[in-house]
Amino acid sequence: ESQTFCIWTSGGEATVKPPSSSAKAAPVAKSSSSNGGITIDTPENKEPVVQGLKMTDTRDNQTYNLIQVGTKLWMAQDINYAIANSECYNESDANCATNGRLYTFNGAQKACPTGWRLPSREEAQTAINNEAMPWSYSGRCKDGDCNFMGDMGFHWTSGTPESGDKKFDENGGTNGALIIVEKSPEYVKDKEGEDRLFFQVDSKTKRFSVRCVQD
Repeated sequence: ESQTFCIWTSGGEATVKPPSSSAKAAPVAKSSSSNGGITIDTPENKEPVVQGLKMTDTRDNQTYNLIQVGTKLWMAQDINYAIANSECYNESDANCATNGRLYTFNGAQKACPTGWRLPSREEAQTAINNEAMPWSYSGRCKDGDCNFMGDMGFHWTSGTPESGDKKFDENGGTNGALIIVEKSPEYVKDKEGEDRLFFQVDSKTKRFSVRCVQD
């Protein structure tokens, strides 16, 4: 709240000099130093709190269930962290609360908290192969229109598109982005031979869900 200046004399005695009326207290911020520099903590770089299979995102204090998939800890729910280039399905806050937010590819890069990130292709494949993974069918938004809620889910990955991925040529090849497509069991029940979980290449401007994996 205030500042005190100490002047040390040659005899080792201290003279206390009170602050002038114009002096202002310096702001206090939690910081850490690296290579001689100072990094100020902001909400964006606060690490989440993990307790067992629960994770609290300290940026907004929302809590998510977790699941161990292979050697990695995954979020078992879609993240609902509000940033630019994200939206609620049909602009409904209730949909965000139950199904998380939908992000563009660029927005998805910033959605996960510190120490968490989008899954790689290999990590995503492990999750696809894991029958215990609780996928959500949160739909998508494209050019202002949202659809497939309850029937399909779409999740961004950090993987590089490959020619064998669905819609590789249709959606820009390596200029597109790799997503996981999940179709609900009910949606494919009467569609013989239709894949339920697979990789697809899609446009980076569409809005899909984000499921974060711990570093």
